[in-house]
Amino acid sequence: MKRRIGNLIIQLNPSKKDIRKKFKTVSILVLGIFVLSLSFSFDRIDRARADSGTVTSSVTVGNAAPTVSGTTLKMSTNSTPIVLTENTTTAVVVVGTGTDTNGGGDISSATATVYLTGVAGNEACSASDVNCYTIASSKCTLGSVSGNDRAVTCTTGLWFLATRTDDDTASWTGFLSMTDGEDYGTGTDTEEVNTLQALTATASLGYGTLSAAATTATSSAVTMQVTTTGNEAVDITVQATNDMCDNAACSSSTLRACQQQYTTSTLVKYEDSGDSYSQEIELSSSTARNLNLASVTPTTHVGNTSDEADDVYWKIGIPSGQAATTYNGTTTITSKTNSNTTADTNETLCN
Repeated sequence: MKRRIGNLIIQLNPSKKDIRKKFKTVSILVLGIFVLSLSFSFDRIDRARADSGTVTSSVTVGNAAPTVSGTTLKMSTNSTPIVLTENTTTAVVVVGTGTDTNGGGDISSATATVYLTGVAGNEACSASDVNCYTIASSKCTLGSVSGNDRAVTCTTGLWFLATRTDDDTASWTGFLSMTDGEDYGTGTDTEEVNTLQALTATASLGYGTLSAAATTATSSAVTMQVTTTGNEAVDITVQATNDMCDNAACSSSTLRACQQQYTTSTLVKYEDSGDSYSQEIELSSSTARNLNLASVTPTTHVGNTSDEADDVYWKIGIPSGQAATTYNGTTTITSKTNSNTTADTNETLCN
């Protein structure tokens, strides 16, 4: 049964067939809407999964200061203590290993100082042959890089007059500084410098030609210069090897060694009798005789020459009846500790 209300037709009391037909239509319609809705949702999910983005990260690695280990002061021959060489320099090195956690290659240079411990300024001391040796980077050789490590060797030469420390509580310090161009690491080591007691003396004494019974005039005394070539002031001992001879075998004429006399005074005459001139000492071939010098420990050098030297004046007397020929002899000059003991006096060995 149908009723029209305006343009709207309302089915009253529909049949079961009509109800099933309409239900089927509505079900299909609802199912379609559900499928469309589900498809739309999946499309949104797929689109979300396909989106991408980037993240930017940054970090700054700071500089790490190098550290120094294994610092050692020694001779370039790897020996210790330090043994100086007379009248010249002795090579010494300051070695060590720098470690930089930015990598051993970050270590770019090194410098060093070798100084008498306690000297003014320590590693910043003023250069001096006596107590302070600064080593520029050009004298420091960097080794190969090994991980974070890099070894270095800095070299200098200690002069013969470098202060000795083996006779007291003093020492020398080797200071090493390594840098990466921004920060520094340092290390130190101490070592002894041995006493060097050394000298040089004029190699020959030529008295010229004298007649028998003649003596060298005071104004004609032959000068022998004794130069201190170590790091300690010295006195000397003097001894002839034998008498002066006219041939190598000393088998013919001889001239007694004691005919030669020496002194540190320019005013003393040759003593030919008695003991009037106590400063004049006769040369002995049997005994090494002491002679005190006025020189002190060297403080500088000119070239390879010490600034500390003393003159010893020699004269000779020719006995009456001495055979006419040329006589030669050898005398040994030996350094000894500068003790300022009383020098030997003339014992009139030839009288």
